[in-house]
Amino acid sequence: MSDPGTTVARRRRGALTVLLCLAALGLAGLAGKYAGTYAARLANRAVSAVVPGDHAPLLADKAAAVSLYGTRSCPPCAAARRHLQEAGIAFNDLDLTTDAQALGEYRRLAAGAVPLLVTRRGHLVGFRPADIDTLIAPLPRRPAP
Repeated sequence: MSDPGTTVARRRRGALTVLLCLAALGLAGLAGKYAGTYAARLANRAVSAVVPGDHAPLLADKAAAVSLYGTRSCPPCAAARRHLQEAGIAFNDLDLTTDAQALGEYRRLAAGAVPLLVTRRGHLVGFRPADIDTLIAPLPRRPAP
């Protein structure tokens, strides 16, 4: 006859094994569900992310060539600000956490992420230096100090 302590330990190990298998299957299902989305994102990186269109009405300050929608706590937003400053581009810096009108405009574009850069000829979501350069290429630059 087996020891009752050993039987309990075997049952616990068996239950743990079953739970781990179920968890692995659940994670595999989630991975399959999101694998297509991830693959699409990777494929889109090779293509320019600039969305063309007439966005002049969304420029907060008509004198500035670019409106940057973002937040102060967002590292990609800070990188986009630096990139525009280094390129000599005048831009409106709109904080979505404090500016309700900017938040409404941002939602109309259904951007889904920050930073959002808007020019008269299109918009771009995210910090991608090459795509930002494409978006701002025709824009006037401030003279270097």
